Amino acid sequence: MFVPVLIVVAVVIAASAAGLNAYVQRRRHRRRMAVCPRCGLPADEFEVADDSVVSMEQHQDDLVVCRNFSESPFEECSLTLPRWSLDVPWLRFAGVGGTCSAGQTIWNAACSSRLRPFLINEKVSVESLPFAGQLNFNHIWDDIEGSKSFPAATQPLSRPKPWCVAVRTRARRATLRIVAVSDFAGEIPRHCTLEDRHYRDLLDKDGHLFFIDLTQVKRIQLEVFHRFLVNLRATRGLRNAETRLSPIAVCIGKLDLLPECQNGSENIARAIRCIQEIRDSGPADEATTLTAIRRRHELILKHSELFGCVKSLNGRLQDECGKDGFMFFPMASVGWVGRDLSAAATIEPYAVVDPLLWLMHVSGMKILSP
Repeated sequence: MFVPVLIVVAVVIAASAAGLNAYVQRRRHRRRMAVCPRCGLPADEFEVADDSVVSMEQHQDDLVVCRNFSESPFEECSLTLPRWSLDVPWLRFAGVGGTCSAGQTIWNAACSSRLRPFLINEKVSVESLPFAGQLNFNHIWDDIEGSKSFPAATQPLSRPKPWCVAVRTRARRATLRIVAVSDFAGEIPRHCTLEDRHYRDLLDKDGHLFFIDLTQVKRIQLEVFHRFLVNLRATRGLRNAETRLSPIAVCIGKLDLLPECQNGSENIARAIRCIQEIRDSGPADEATTLTAIRRRHELILKHSELFGCVKSLNGRLQDECGKDGFMFFPMASVGWVGRDLSAAATIEPYAVVDPLLWLMHVSGMKILSP
């Protein structure tokens, strides 16, 4: 009687062991990264890097390189990453400039610098990762601070390498994600079509930042944003108007120039008051909260006559993203220096981290305090 029972127990133990081993193997070989954060093609084409890859300080056995090829032009992606990053979920964000000089590159440099080497608050730790495009933005910010010079225009012919941060929630069940931010040239959303590979790459991201240029014509910028939203909905097959688009952070990155963009002493005075209200609205950057972000958003709506695209974009994005799926972010990417950067005594960016933290939060990470 006991022999059959022992046999059954042995079979159950063996089956459990086999199942556990299979589970461990699946976990070991599972790739959490779905697509390459640079080229957007499947992550299956990452291979162990060879001796020719010398872009990082880690031992080459710890590095992998994307071997995906794309057409028009025919080129290899060649993004090099640490092997461990393949097993982590990724979020991919990118900016859409209303003009070719909307301040995307300066924001990328300022934001990545503000997060270097890390940011920690009660909800999350954000660590800058020294691979992909991080080194390039380090150099750009060092030039801005040291030489007091703005960066050259981003080239539209090359596919951008993203700068990346590791984001770990500090809850009881901590989660880890990598967030990749790509800097696409302003010419791409303005002049390219769906036939262009770079434009399709831009549309493919998980979330977007729109950059309004206060110094440029409103109509042209609204046309760029309108065409992007139409193509974003079309490429994702969202024909139902009630289906919401992914989150969009609308950045106003030249807030220090707001008074210079106004006509008449009354509007200039209103612009100065608006800036003061924004600066008094609550914590920003590392200490920002959802309440402070919402307050600054409402201040932009309150003073919408001072900001060319705001009224039109507000109505359109409520339809496309829902009332909580977008937010306006007033920022001063190089601080309150005006047009003459060379005359600035200090460069202190204001609220540049807010849109990135908000995008992470509304993309499911819930990292901002109320």
